[in-house]
Amino acid sequence: MQDIQTYHPLTEFDIGLFQTGKYFRMYEKFGAHLCEIDGVEGAHFAVYAPAAKAVRVAGDFNGWQGQLLQPRWDSSGIWEGFVPGVQRGHTYKYLIASTLTNLRLEKADPF
Repeated sequence: MQDIQTYHPLTEFDIGLFQTGKYFRMYEKFGAHLCEIDGVEGAHFAVYAPAAKAVRVAGDFNGWQGQLLQPRWDSSGIWEGFVPGVQRGHTYKYLIASTLTNLRLEKADPF
């Protein structure tokens, strides 16, 4: 995870590059990024899971129970969300409920 910063969300330009396979700096927006939003420190998470019906991020910061991420409104297949209290050194994984297999998959963050 990066140091705490002001988070700059994915823009329509970013999504356009991503969808055409020309987004060569995806690591700046995907994965976990420590940030502060409205005075609250935590981390913003973003992951590509186009065949998911639900995505949660679980880690030692939430007892591995998982906090629900939200799909982007633009049907890009990207799920994202802010989790307060996440700090450098916390470990996490994504819990993905697949629409294809109806299973809950546990995935490491590719970024």
